[in-house]
Amino acid sequence: MIFEFKNIKLYSNTIIILCVSFYELPFMYAITTKFDVVSCISPLFFFERWQMLFTFIEVYRHFGVTRQSIYISSILTNIMQILQKYEKYGYIELVPWTMLIKEDRDNEIDPNSEMSWRNQETAMNECLFKYKVKISFMHRINLLFYSFSFLIFN
Repeated sequence: MIFEFKNIKLYSNTIIILCVSFYELPFMYAITTKFDVVSCISPLFFFERWQMLFTFIEVYRHFGVTRQSIYISSILTNIMQILQKYEKYGYIELVPWTMLIKEDRDNEIDPNSEMSWRNQETAMNECLFKYKVKISFMHRINLLFYSFSFLIFN
């Protein structure tokens, strides 16, 4: 939980600290299953290129990627239904990924303006921290620009 505190100064040397509100943070455990090669795909936003998506899923499966973690912001319904079948058989992991919600109380602050496009770095770090204990090799993929790989010695 994250607590929001406010200081109230009563006199020159007296301060009262009040807990105004608190926010519950989602908590998840690291993966405990051993995977040799994990592939992390950056968040898909209104993704419609199904030819490319299913081709790389099958090619990576063929060449030994044991877990493909796909982050999804939004995707066409038909593609999502097929991806859910892949997930059911354990070939991939679908991770819902959203942008931060802009609070209505302050119209001038938008948390998404402080992040890079679609919050990709956070998704990739989340994938790294989730799998780093039980993998030998991780491959990060951004379907638009580049791919990046690195070894982890466990």
